[in-house]
Amino acid sequence: MDNYIRLNGKIQVIRWGEVHLALIKKLPIGLKKAKTDVVMTGSSNNPHIVENCDIYFKKESDYIFGYLKANKGNKFLHAQHGKGKNGMKEFSVKGRYFQLLVQNEVRNGQLMPVQD
Repeated sequence: MDNYIRLNGKIQVIRWGEVHLALIKKLPIGLKKAKTDVVMTGSSNNPHIVENCDIYFKKESDYIFGYLKANKGNKFLHAQHGKGKNGMKEFSVKGRYFQLLVQNEVRNGQLMPVQD
């Protein structure tokens, strides 16, 4: 079953630096909620932090590393990605479910994680 939410046949994704948030219809069964608010630390050593979200780490491939439920009043925080001039930049989404993926690119003929 395809769990992705699509628009005109394309998977809906939010790019958050090196992290892709792919919009999904529901969370997989059997996930265990993580006790952290850090989704990932990026290549420039800046953490991708969430507020009012539930993180579920589950490595499914070299790209998929988990899932996230964005609850009411959520915030996605990062020093470089989002709106804001001083300190942490932020954005929010309507309460949704996401698959967490690390973004990759072809560099020198090899598939490598994106470095911001």
